[in-house]
Amino acid sequence: MPKEGLAVTELSARRLALASPVQGQLVAAVVFLVAAGLALRVLLAGGDLWLDEIVSVDHVRTLTSIDQVFWKINHDNNHFLTSAYLYLVDPLAPAVVQRGLSIAMGTACIVAAVWATAGRGFATQIVTGFLFTISYVMVHFGSEARGYIGVVLFTLLAVRIVEERMDSGGRGLALGAIVFLGCLSHLTMIASVFTLGVWVFGIMVWRERQFVRPVFDALNVFTPAIIAVLLVAFGMIISIRLLGFGLGGYAPFDFTSFVLGFGGLVRTTLGLLNPIGSWDNWIAVGIAPIAALTAVWFYRDRRIALYSLGIVAWPIVALIMRLPNLGFPRYFIVSGVFLLLLVGELLGRALSKGSIARSGAAIVLIALLLSNGWAMLRLFEQGRGVYEPLVARMTEMGPATYATNHEPRTEIVVNYFAGKLGRHVELIAADQWCQRRPQWFILELQPDSPERLEPTRQCHLSYQRVAATVPQGLSGIDWALYRRSE
Repeated sequence: MPKEGLAVTELSARRLALASPVQGQLVAAVVFLVAAGLALRVLLAGGDLWLDEIVSVDHVRTLTSIDQVFWKINHDNNHFLTSAYLYLVDPLAPAVVQRGLSIAMGTACIVAAVWATAGRGFATQIVTGFLFTISYVMVHFGSEARGYIGVVLFTLLAVRIVEERMDSGGRGLALGAIVFLGCLSHLTMIASVFTLGVWVFGIMVWRERQFVRPVFDALNVFTPAIIAVLLVAFGMIISIRLLGFGLGGYAPFDFTSFVLGFGGLVRTTLGLLNPIGSWDNWIAVGIAPIAALTAVWFYRDRRIALYSLGIVAWPIVALIMRLPNLGFPRYFIVSGVFLLLLVGELLGRALSKGSIARSGAAIVLIALLLSNGWAMLRLFEQGRGVYEPLVARMTEMGPATYATNHEPRTEIVVNYFAGKLGRHVELIAADQWCQRRPQWFILELQPDSPERLEPTRQCHLSYQRVAATVPQGLSGIDWALYRRSE
């Protein structure tokens, strides 16, 4: 063998020998993170279902075949993949079973995060996987029977697939399938497609130094994704035209609500569960884009540019379009994905530098572990609300009557748990309170509920508070249970 060939062979062997231990360490670390992430999600999937989950369960109860999930439930609470899973399980199964699909997807997000950051360095992969293991937002939605964690999973997969397709072509079927499944998880997947599309277009403009050709090149990359989005949209439009559409709730655009939603997402992604004051959401909204732009300016790296764009792109679109319901952090979950990717990248780079940078990164990681751990402990203790024991208390002496300040919502939850317990309860409408004198009253959405309650001035009707539940985190509804004073 020529000396040159021998030298190349020896060099390849040395690289393989060096890579093998690192690869083994990566696999071992991922196995540990997956085990820890699965345990956290199973642990926090206990407790009662809350309103939105129960609505999904009630929807699938009326179906006679699984295909009806995709065309018969025309409601914004229908997250297709989750509804299909709920159709397959017992509607009265333990909560951890009904949340099983989200637990599986949430755990898979850890592997997907490591896979998406391949080539970014060993430390970056491990740190990013760690962040997706412990981030409160990821654990919360990874243990709840809703579709948002599916958006996280398919966004992570799309990041790497899009980059590979942009650089070397191919992977079109994979991209189309990922986007299709993401949209079936929840339509906020469109925010991921938009972000990745803008990023690809920007990269191609940078390469070509013009604007016309990059438009067609970007469209070529995203044709499978566009087809996937159009397929879902076309199916929904036909179904809506035939059967109509229902909304669980509608809140018009309000800038303060936007701050509450986006700022709340930034906070809880980093483990800051409860607001410190009235100003912390505003600070989060300000710091997030500033930090993202600073990272882009400092590193001039296309992946960091993607992560930074992902943090701010959807919120900017939501502001410009004045979208409704922006007070819910979950609608900005795509920004949370890119926020964790950016933090993982920056901390991974810091761990690969000198001792001062490594020490700083270690302190940040410990702080994130503690803050997210505390947030998860609060969720474990109080859950998304404790409703079944309250319904059991109402009906422990037999059939019961009750009233509430939120009739449609409260009735859904009460009926679900009454059915699960095999009990009978009757909701008394407000115009019959004086005549029927309900035995119980459920007061919603007032965490500081009074000890005594007189819900009407039409007659003497007084109630004494006997129990209350204040859910933690991003889901659930406050309940205070009152018994009529004789």
